[in-house]
Amino acid sequence: MPVAAGRQLHLASLFQLAPLPERTLSSHPSAPLIFPLPDHHRLLPAGLGEHSTPALGAVQLERFSNGELYARMGSRVDGRVCAVLGSLAPPDERLLSVLLLAHTLKREGARRVLALLPYLGYARQDRADPGQSLGIAWVGDLLRAAGVDEVITIDVHSHAAATCLGVPLQSLSPAPLFADVLARDGLEQLSVVAPDEGARERCQAVIRAAGIDAPLAQLRKRRSREGVVHSELVGEVSPKVAIVDDILDTGSTLVSACATLRRAGAREITVCATHGLFTGERWRELAPLGVRRIYTTDSVPTAGTHDQDIIQVLSSWQLLSDGLTSAAAETIGAGYRWLEHTSELELQIDAASEAAVFEQALKAFGELVSEQDADQSTRVDDGHDARGPLTRELTVEAHDRGALLAAFLEELVYLLETEGLLPERLERLTLEGERLSATLRARRGRPRHLVKGVTYNDLAFAPAGEGFTATVVLDV
Repeated sequence: MPVAAGRQLHLASLFQLAPLPERTLSSHPSAPLIFPLPDHHRLLPAGLGEHSTPALGAVQLERFSNGELYARMGSRVDGRVCAVLGSLAPPDERLLSVLLLAHTLKREGARRVLALLPYLGYARQDRADPGQSLGIAWVGDLLRAAGVDEVITIDVHSHAAATCLGVPLQSLSPAPLFADVLARDGLEQLSVVAPDEGARERCQAVIRAAGIDAPLAQLRKRRSREGVVHSELVGEVSPKVAIVDDILDTGSTLVSACATLRRAGAREITVCATHGLFTGERWRELAPLGVRRIYTTDSVPTAGTHDQDIIQVLSSWQLLSDGLTSAAAETIGAGYRWLEHTSELELQIDAASEAAVFEQALKAFGELVSEQDADQSTRVDDGHDARGPLTRELTVEAHDRGALLAAFLEELVYLLETEGLLPERLERLTLEGERLSATLRARRGRPRHLVKGVTYNDLAFAPAGEGFTATVVLDV
């Protein structure tokens, strides 16, 4: 059903509290600014500077004499896309530094703040077991509160971790890196092995990236008092084997896996592990079991500090650079401000595609509701429902793209009012003529019946250079 300009939209009481601070969208420099934490400069290529793409931002992270952290900005960030390059893994100072810097960037006017976290710490705490912490959800709450708009990581541990994080996540596959080094070593007669069910997708990605028809075998494991034990090999292996997994921590799982493969006839084993933690000494038992090479990325600050010749650290910069470019370009950003001397709220969106306009409208809507919740004396509980994130299917029709955007926002308001669902992101969006259909991921909170009425006095959806600009003015 078409939505005419001026149609009433029930949004008013979302904005009836104290006006939000004015946010202006400046011209968008093409290069995102990267702010690396002190122990992450090594990930950056030589020659990265103030005028490169991406550009290097200037910041000082120091401590007061009483031990408190503080950040001092050396770059102007207003209107820019900014990325904090760091880690959440221990020591805890890294987590605090990421949060403090993200919060500072947002306060200084950064249009979007990206957390560039090559290794996503706490991702293995992804099970909602009674009586135990759900660490990845806690980290997500902290990142969101600090102003992080999106997380970019390499090879997130599990789909459950990505879901529980509760922040838009881009997980970059290291498969091309591993495929290149395996090809260099020779792909003839190679078998690829998954150390457990969760690693099958990673193995398949490497096989596709290498362009080979290698057999894929899988180990089944169980946990005992002694640790992980691999009791069964599903499939056959050749004497030359590559094991692909996401994390090499203590190495106990891989030691068990390699011992099982050795008994099955493997003689030359290569380990491809995205994140090399190398905790303790158990991993040193891998070489006597036939492991000739361990390939890992530089996602962890300690990678490459071990003296074993079999460890080779691969640069992840190209992956991170591509992910950062994608995050900065595909959905360029959204902003909103109160128009001076009026009761109108202007929502401005710039994006590289039509679909990205709707994605940014959803994101801006969520930010507005969250900021108003934060201003209320009684906090609204919009945390994760015990049953986990929810999805909803939406279909709207309108006579043009601007009216379609209005109808889309109207659906978001309806879900908020009737079910207390606060949208988090679009998992699918299809635009066909005058029709939009989408799959929406949301989290459950308390329904907000806050409506008095808002009208759209202006709708525009016009191309801007290589992308699109949408402007909506709400009369509150």
